[in-house]
Amino acid sequence: MVTNVIAIIAILVTVSSAAWYKTLKEVRKEVKNSSVPSSLVHTESIKSTSRALTQNQNALYVGEQFPGATTTVNMALLEAPGFAAVREADSDGNEPGKIIGVSELLSKGESRNISILLSRSARESDTLWIALYLDNGDKKFTLEKDAPAEDRFGHPIITGVTVGGGESSSENPLEISL
Repeated sequence: MVTNVIAIIAILVTVSSAAWYKTLKEVRKEVKNSSVPSSLVHTESIKSTSRALTQNQNALYVGEQFPGATTTVNMALLEAPGFAAVREADSDGNEPGKIIGVSELLSKGESRNISILLSRSARESDTLWIALYLDNGDKKFTLEKDAPAEDRFGHPIITGVTVGGGESSSENPLEISL
């Protein structure tokens, strides 16, 4: 009788482990094939809606970018009014450089499909860095006065994206980055 119980437990453990491994393998495959930019900096990605976020959090999602005079921030979530600023890459191409575009003042909460006019056109293979800033109350973007929006760990909300070729798609999946 004890031998039968042990055998049944062993079978259940084996089946459970196999199911867990298969699920883990599918999740890894989904993440690998995800459209979320791999260059997210100091962010965590989740598939959700802003309802899953708690108060006083900031988030940013920037999808595929295309050459041209504007860039689009697909979604920004701000704990207070603020701005999305676009920087070109520095001379090494690895760090944010000069600001080449700033959004209009964004209200507290969620903003979607934010078009930002750039001071120079983005070219294919350029790296653009998009960051969120909280307005100091004057409703004008000032780099020295407006504080970077931070994630729940105190890191600035910033992401780097590489400009691709082709035509822009009107379909932008919502991915939230904390």
